[in-house]
Amino acid sequence: DAVILIDHHLEIIKDANPAAIRLLKKSWAELIGTSYLNLFPSSKIENLRQFFLVISERYSPSMIETEILQAGNVKVPVEISGTLVRSQSYSVYQVIIRDITFKKESERALLESQKRLIRTQKIAHVGNWELDLLTKDFWMSDEAYNIYGIEQTGDALFLETILNTVLEDDRKIIQNMIGELLKINLEFETVYKIKKQTTGEIRVIQTKAELIKNENGDRVKILGATRDITELTRYQDELIKAKDDAELSDRLKSDFLAQMSHEIRSPVNIILSFTSLIREEVNHNASEDMEMCFNAIDNGGRRLIRTIDLILNVADIQSGKLEVHLEKTYLAKDIIENLILEFSSAARSKGLKINFVNEAGEKALMLDRYTVTQIFANLIDNAIKYTKQGRIEIKLQEENNYIMVSVKDTGIGIAEDYIPHLFDPFSQEEQGYARRFEGTGLGLSLVKKYCDVNNAGIEVESEKGEGTTFIVKFPM
Repeated sequence: DAVILIDHHLEIIKDANPAAIRLLKKSWAELIGTSYLNLFPSSKIENLRQFFLVISERYSPSMIETEILQAGNVKVPVEISGTLVRSQSYSVYQVIIRDITFKKESERALLESQKRLIRTQKIAHVGNWELDLLTKDFWMSDEAYNIYGIEQTGDALFLETILNTVLEDDRKIIQNMIGELLKINLEFETVYKIKKQTTGEIRVIQTKAELIKNENGDRVKILGATRDITELTRYQDELIKAKDDAELSDRLKSDFLAQMSHEIRSPVNIILSFTSLIREEVNHNASEDMEMCFNAIDNGGRRLIRTIDLILNVADIQSGKLEVHLEKTYLAKDIIENLILEFSSAARSKGLKINFVNEAGEKALMLDRYTVTQIFANLIDNAIKYTKQGRIEIKLQEENNYIMVSVKDTGIGIAEDYIPHLFDPFSQEEQGYARRFEGTGLGLSLVKKYCDVNNAGIEVESEKGEGTTFIVKFPM
């Protein structure tokens, strides 16, 4: 510690130890014979005079916190203690000066930490409390007072004050919690309801408490944290209700789709079957108008069944019920060649030709055959639908560890600004009753989903009035 001796009557510095010289950053010669008042800011002088007056009158040591001035007028917080030393030849103040910079910084940091804690507790609506098991004293943070709706009067606080806010049906929960802590558990968590004293509101509270023991293993305190979870509980209830409603809606939707599938498919299949029989019976005697009627019935029925299939497939994907079965698949032999046979009649009816070029040979891939078949069935069907004249070209290629299948048509093409929306459900470039082409807008949406299922990518190249090319890429 720094020590200086000050003349009782002349108020000048008589001596200073090396620690004082280091603290004040002045030489011994600069200190000796100068007024001690030069060591302190002017704002502290009056306090210093009172300090030395007390020492003189009481003849007993005294202590204050103040500031001193180092060389360059740098202020340093210090703690000063002094006593008056008398003899026959002299009378001096012996003053001990201790640098308390670290102490003050720690106090400021602690105060700021406490302020941050209070702000954080207020934002999070979390309070903390402490029960001394020896003295039965009970303490709560400001936010805990706010949570329970208890006014801070400055009077002693007791656990019973908190229990009185708890609804009667839940009061035993707190009592049991404390009982459990004292018996065996080191911590406990529970939820209960309170009625705030200040507002009368019913709130839902979550409390977590922990038993504290001293070094001898004696139980000395219970520390707890309390949180108002009323809004959280309300949100959880709403989420549960929303989830239940969504599940019910999903079940109703599935039941509805299944019922509609049965109720529509069965009559339509009957109509198509009997229409086919009638058509065979009158085949040679049917007029041109009758043939048109037969074709209209057949096309309309199949369109209706195709629409139902698309809707059911979308519903399976959205509900996560789509089952994927990967198996060794040869794209050309197992899928594309079969589809060309299936669609050749539809293509011929429009004067179109389907060309297939296999440049990749036969390479087996692990694919889900049903979904891959649906990918190319939709692409070929669209190519025929949107092409008035020309041809459909299907090409199988191998490139950069990918097997690529392109389906190219010479149809109406797609506007550039519509391509980003091409795979959106229920989306078509032409909308409304005036559109030229039938369809639900689900086909390409399913194509994209089925590509994802098979880890395949899909690209589109198109020019309005020139045609469109879809390229599906399967990793090898």
